[in-house]
Amino acid sequence: MMGIRETDLYFPVKMWLESKGCSVKAEVNDIDVVGIMDDENILAVELKKKLNLEVVNQAVLRQKIADFTYIAVEHDFKSYDSKRFQDTLNTLRRLEIGLLTVNFRALEPEVYVVLEALPFDRSRSMNSSKKAKAKLIKEFHRRSGDYNNGGSSKTKIMTGYREDCLRIAWLLKQNGTLTTKEIRNLSPTCLKTTNLLNQNYYNWYERVARGEYRISELGELALVQHAGVVRFFERTEN
Repeated sequence: MMGIRETDLYFPVKMWLESKGCSVKAEVNDIDVVGIMDDENILAVELKKKLNLEVVNQAVLRQKIADFTYIAVEHDFKSYDSKRFQDTLNTLRRLEIGLLTVNFRALEPEVYVVLEALPFDRSRSMNSSKKAKAKLIKEFHRRSGDYNNGGSSKTKIMTGYREDCLRIAWLLKQNGTLTTKEIRNLSPTCLKTTNLLNQNYYNWYERVARGEYRISELGELALVQHAGVVRFFERTEN
């Protein structure tokens, strides 16, 4: 069986546009598919086998003259539930570009409207993300400095949580053993000290008695690995 070609997308998309009340023609002024509704509203559709940056760029150019712009691609049953695809949908939504997919596994090719070409409401989007914004600001201010390299991947990031855990390890290193209360008094900016000690996520501490801790060998190693952060503690908390 021959593979699907871009031209195979045309007839199903044409039928979909006609069902919307459009008069349809192909390859008008370099636009793959043009539908005109009520002699006034232009719907432009760019055809591509797969969704990629090239076709997104083409669709953005079509927005200069079209009232509604869509991309049509072959339906990909494997990738459309992936996070990457959902992120791409979010980008298209912000660009106000619609997405059609054509299922060629059906008895007759079937068009799915994955995303309508609708105006993007930035205010609504920002309002729905208020918690995420507040969380970002909190994390930003929780960090004492900039200890990471932008663009890093597959490497440990110095988060506010990790820094608080490291601060506790450093205090234990300085004082031998400490109770939870003593740690809170020595570093009041350290958030949720009791939880951090109980979780002991990095195994940087050892419990020597009820509510009393000392640094572990892994904690000692962490202080060496994160010497830059430790120097900040030494400057500000000694």
